[in-house]
Amino acid sequence: MTGLKIAMVSARTHDLVDLSEALRRQGHEVDVHSPSLPGAVPALGDLVAELEAAWLTAPPDVVHTHSWTCGLAGSLAARRLGLPVVHSSGGLGTAAAPADRSSDRLDVERALVREVAHLIARCPGEAADLVLVGAQRTRLSVVPPGVDTEVFVPDGPRARRPLPHRVVALGELVPHSGFREIVATLSTVDDTELVIVPDQADDAGAREARVLQAMARERGVAKRVVLAGKVSRSSLPALLRSADVALDLPWHDRSSSAVLAAMACGVPVIATPVGALHDAVVDGVTGRHVPPRSPGVLARALRSLLGNEVERFEYGVAGRDRATTRYSWERVAADTARVYEHVASAPVVSPAPSGARGRAAG
Repeated sequence: MTGLKIAMVSARTHDLVDLSEALRRQGHEVDVHSPSLPGAVPALGDLVAELEAAWLTAPPDVVHTHSWTCGLAGSLAARRLGLPVVHSSGGLGTAAAPADRSSDRLDVERALVREVAHLIARCPGEAADLVLVGAQRTRLSVVPPGVDTEVFVPDGPRARRPLPHRVVALGELVPHSGFREIVATLSTVDDTELVIVPDQADDAGAREARVLQAMARERGVAKRVVLAGKVSRSSLPALLRSADVALDLPWHDRSSSAVLAAMACGVPVIATPVGALHDAVVDGVTGRHVPPRSPGVLARALRSLLGNEVERFEYGVAGRDRATTRYSWERVAADTARVYEHVASAPVVSPAPSGARGRAAG
C-alpha cells in the first residue's frame, strides 16, 4: 500500500514527535491535532466539531487517537465521516493510580473498546486488560513505546558526578512513583548519589519534592540526594550515561519511555514489573525486577548491582541491544503502519445519517 494520510489526535504532542517523524520517513503523511482538552467529557463538543470540520475538507485515511478524552472526541468526529479509528489506550483507568480514575473515564474507555476499528496496547498485560473490558482479540495489536536510539547512545559525554557511584531515579513526582522507597534505601548504600529526574514540574511535584527532601534530612542523606528538576532532552543522555543504575519503581502502570532511554544508553535498570515496564526490562538480562513498595528488596538489589561491575556491564550491553532491536522508532513506526494499513483496507463504515449527526453534536 502507498503512503497513508494519518490524523493523530493527542493532547500531548511531544509524545508523538518521534513516532510522527518516523512515519513520515517511511512515506506517510501525518497531521497532528493537539487540543487543549476540558476537564469534563460533556464539554468536548467544540473539539468534535473542530475535528469534523478539518477532516471534512481533507479526510485522512486513518485517525489515530491517544488517551481516553482524545479518543472520545476523535471517534465521534470520525464516525460521522465514516473514517476508521485506531486508538492507543495508554493504560486503562482500571489499572491507573486511584487518583487518576473516574467513572467518566472508565465509561468512555469501555465505549471506545467497542467502537473503534482497532486498538493498540503498549504491552501484553495492557492487551489482556483491554480484552477483559470487551476488546476483540482480532482488533487488538501490541505496539510498545519507542526510543530514539541515535540520541540515546552508550558513547558520548557523561555528566560529572561527585561520588564513586550514582543512581538516577525516573518518574512522576507523586507518592506512587516509588521515590520515597528509593530515598529510604540510600542510607544503606555507601558512596552513592541519588539524582531524581521527574517527568513534570507542577504543584503536586513541588509538594512531593518537599516530602522527599524532608525524608532525606531525617535519614542523614540530604547531601547525597539531588532533585534535578525538569531535564531537557538534550541533557538527559549525558546524565543517564553518568549513572551506574537507573531506577523506575512505580506502584501502578506507567510508560516505559524513560527506562528505554536508559537502556539505549547502556545503563542497567531496576524496575517494578508493572505495565509496560514488565516487558521492557527483562529480569536478569537487562536489569532486575523488584516488587513495588519494597524498600528492603530494593536495597539488596541495588547494593548487589553497585558492587558488581561485570553484571552492570552485561545488563547494559543487553539493554542497548534490546532497545535497538525492539524499541527503535523505525521498528515501532513500521509496526504501527501495519495496523493502519490493515484498518485502511477494511470496508469503510457508512457515516451516520444527518439527523443522528445533529443529535450527537448536541
